Amino acid sequence: MVKDARFKLIEYVVDGRRTTQLFDLERDPSECRNLAGDPSEQDRLRALRDLLFQWRDDWDDARSPWGKAFWDGYDAH
Repeated sequence: MVKDARFKLIEYVVDGRRTTQLFDLERDPSECRNLAGDPSEQDRLRALRDLLFQWRDDWDDARSPWGKAFWDGYDAH
C-alpha cells in the first residue's frame, strides 16, 4: 500500500490473483469506491505504482521473505 496526500493504492495477491484498489481519500474517506478501473485515473494509478516500486527498491523489499512472496506473485500477473 502507498498513498499520497489524497489517494491510496492497495495491491495484493491472493491465490495467484492480483487485486488493485485505488481510493480518493478526500471524496471517499470510507474507501467504498474503487477507482482502479476508471480510465480517467490511470495516470494516477501509474504514478502511485511507480512510488510502490521505488519503495520496494529503496527498502530492498523484494529480498525479504514476505516481500519476495508478494513481488513474485505480483510480477507473475
